[in-house]
Amino acid sequence: MENRIQNIPNSYSNVRRMLHKVPRQLWYIFLPESDDKLAAMETAIIARRLRDVERNKVMAIQKACGFPLRPNESLAEVTTRARIHGLKNGAGLDRSGDDNFP
Repeated sequence: MENRIQNIPNSYSNVRRMLHKVPRQLWYIFLPESDDKLAAMETAIIARRLRDVERNKVMAIQKACGFPLRPNESLAEVTTRARIHGLKNGAGLDRSGDDNFP
């Protein structure tokens, strides 16, 4: 079991980064028993990072427009509200596609 725990992080880079600051003696608490569950854990970590990027974009748009912060709102909905807000205030957003938002 100990050898299996030592070799797992070499195959899954995102799991390895998650366990970076955790002492090796505690890894067995965080790691699942089967390799299938470990692969699912790797996929979940990647999906979480993608959601975090979108959430940061949503919050940046909301802050820029003065909207209440609702980080779980969809990016498309916030972008639409920001365009409407810009048109009402006469600012208008750049129609080149980037909209000057991160």
